[in-house]
Amino acid sequence: MVEPGSPEWKARRAQILTDELGRPPRWFYISFADDDSFRGAVIVKAPGEAHAIQASHRLGINPGGQAAIFKVPDGAPVPPAAVNRLLSEEDLRGFFDDLVHPT
Repeated sequence: MVEPGSPEWKARRAQILTDELGRPPRWFYISFADDDSFRGAVIVKAPGEAHAIQASHRLGINPGGQAAIFKVPDGAPVPPAAVNRLLSEEDLRGFFDDLVHPT
């Protein structure tokens, strides 16, 4: 395993970022957690996963912890008010409960 922050890690990250630049931007959902709890989630548009994480840092909405990154399915509704901000569990229920629990 490559140690985060090592020269090898930095070179690999740079290659991944370069490779992603050729992709069209799409929506990504990133969920953050630590050993004890959910820390929040974000929805950002980026050409790939590495750029999505960078966007969360650049926007000041990355709460730290482990990140699970998912592509939002093409055509899935993304409420404008849910984009580019740190979302709490309550926010997620408010924005997406209808998708999880349709009536």
